[in-house]
Amino acid sequence: MLRVQSIEVRYDEVPALHDVSIDVREGEIVAVIGSNGAGKTTLLRAISGMRPPARGEIFLDDTPLHTLKTHQISALGVAHVPEGRGIFARQSVLRNLYLGAFLRSDREREETLERVFDLFPRLAERRNQSAGTLSGGEQQMLAIARGLMARPRILMLDEPSLGLMPKLVDLIFELVQRINQEDGITILLVEQNVRESLEIAHRAYVLETGRVVLSGSGEDLLHNEQVQRAYLGM
Repeated sequence: MLRVQSIEVRYDEVPALHDVSIDVREGEIVAVIGSNGAGKTTLLRAISGMRPPARGEIFLDDTPLHTLKTHQISALGVAHVPEGRGIFARQSVLRNLYLGAFLRSDREREETLERVFDLFPRLAERRNQSAGTLSGGEQQMLAIARGLMARPRILMLDEPSLGLMPKLVDLIFELVQRINQEDGITILLVEQNVRESLEIAHRAYVLETGRVVLSGSGEDLLHNEQVQRAYLGM
């Protein structure tokens, strides 16, 4: 479904990704793990068109994404929920959600809103509340929900559990699984919560200093000695 082939991404002529290749099959949860500065966020930005690669290619099915603008990539069904949430703090919860559906018809928007409120009942309760007054966990839910409002084929999540208390971290990972299993949405998940990510991922990649150094099933990497030493403190 999604193929990233030998991409190189630079910031001010300094390479952030070197010859990175990954693939995501339809219906999967694929995790990308690694330490700070490994290039995980840059990978998602390259896919969504925010940081086009200097070299290499990116395809959604047979459509080349590396030649398109961000809004064109979004229209093809690629939703990117960035690190830091990026909500519109002064707008209501409902307005934030509607902004996520700007490419959809009124009927599609209302149908998706009903599903979003089923997944995130707290947002339904706070629909008329300013987004900036939500708790950190609620703001993260809103960011994910806004991505879902675009009715994506693939949902890319950048550090969705960042800064959340353990109870909310568990909830976010449960919701990611529900979105994948119940709605059939393919997930590309970037996370520093390595154990939780690998436990729900069908497959995963390990990035180190801008390169893919390991890949395999989530279960295999969870039991990989190198991963356990580097990321699980074992």
